[in-house]
Amino acid sequence: MAMIPEVLREQARNSELIVFVGAGVSRNSSVVLKDGCKVVCPEGWWGLLDKIAVNLGLVDGDGNVLDPEYGQLVNSLTPLDVAEYLSFVAKKHGVDRDIRSWIKKCVEEPEAGKFFEPNEWHDALLNLGEYGPRVTVTTNYDRLLERKFGTDGFAAYNYSAKNMNTILTAKERPIFKLHGSIEDRANRLIISSSDYQWLEHEGRLMLDALRSLLMTRTALFVGYGLGDPDVNHILSSIFTEHHGSVEEASHFILHEDSSEFVYRKEMLKEWYGVQSLSYEVTKGGDHSRGLDMLWEIGG
Repeated sequence: MAMIPEVLREQARNSELIVFVGAGVSRNSSVVLKDGCKVVCPEGWWGLLDKIAVNLGLVDGDGNVLDPEYGQLVNSLTPLDVAEYLSFVAKKHGVDRDIRSWIKKCVEEPEAGKFFEPNEWHDALLNLGEYGPRVTVTTNYDRLLERKFGTDGFAAYNYSAKNMNTILTAKERPIFKLHGSIEDRANRLIISSSDYQWLEHEGRLMLDALRSLLMTRTALFVGYGLGDPDVNHILSSIFTEHHGSVEEASHFILHEDSSEFVYRKEMLKEWYGVQSLSYEVTKGGDHSRGLDMLWEIGG
């Protein structure tokens, strides 16, 4: 388990930390459904895409591919491009407006009136500062952060927010919903390749504000894997460091130790100034060591 850098502790103590929250945090949440015994968890990237594919009739409930074209594509495309294809199929069949309701069932409200509850990772996030993180950024569509942090001292904003100077100087600490919110039907959810391009335009003020903040503040990524498309997009869109200009890693990503993406550790540090803080996942997919590290950061 990696040592916790002092700069992280200091930024947390001073309530200056910028925290990016990914799907791995939400994956620890659960809800008991109305039958009183079934407990389900929010879907991750591929699980979410699988559920959309099932609703489109491309895959059956057991994961068997029903559409040969989709079967060929899904094994060769990135998650963003798979999402692009699914969006194309949904539009072709006139059900593209239904995707939001399918996503909501996967990540927010699996059964009418039954919502996923915040978990102990959310408790640890709220401990990153006397009153929580100074700025929280999430690529999650769910409202778990809002339910945990509450409305007393915090306010959530979609990527299309325009009054960034007012937001950053207000008493309430902002929660930036960088990829949209499941309850905000006025703005699209960012899920596909073309959506990411949309975000570069419609969310440019929020992205610019984050670029400015990260020139002087320390960032911590929680709930992301090294190969996560969300974190890849954030790094390439927001972080302004360039090759050869980073003398010392000033940002951090807390992630499970994996040999699959070990090559990315040095690249993240060299190109973006992001240092890897890895922990071992124990038997049964237990991430408790990572949770312990997050509590340690907050002191």
